Amino acid sequence: FLLNTISDDKLMEDVDSEAIRNAALSEEYDNGIDAISVPKLGQLHPYTLLDAIREADIWSTTFAIIIYDPERDTFVGLYSKTHRWDPSCRKLWTSVDTLANMLRTVFPERFQGSSSDEFAIAIGSGDYPEVKISELPYKDGVAPVLQFGSVFRDRSLYPNMIPM
Repeated sequence: FLLNTISDDKLMEDVDSEAIRNAALSEEYDNGIDAISVPKLGQLHPYTLLDAIREADIWSTTFAIIIYDPERDTFVGLYSKTHRWDPSCRKLWTSVDTLANMLRTVFPERFQGSSSDEFAIAIGSGDYPEVKISELPYKDGVAPVLQFGSVFRDRSLYPNMIPM
């Protein structure tokens, strides 16, 4: 395949896109970005609802907790009254709704009403994590936080944040 690109002198030149693709996929290729390692399922530690709630302390907005209530057979989104509400929260609630629907669709046997266990997961959303910079690096987190949006390049700043 040939791809036309604009060179530095603004002239069109032919580029072998297959060679560029292969180089990008090769082990020798270095794009200057460190790989982000995502914890594997076996690396997640047990946590409680209280642990998930404590994650809210570092956030200023766009953080919620999704809870499955087996008695009512419904998902509930919790948002802290101490967090400011701004337009970016719309993305958060889209993430809450999408995740709840996805969980029920992909794991129907897990969410069967009163015969099921409770479930809670913390999520963040937005163009970047809306956390208190003065609290970084954040080492007190226990519960995983699913971040729908950009995450910190340096995972040590918030180790239990998981990019989605």
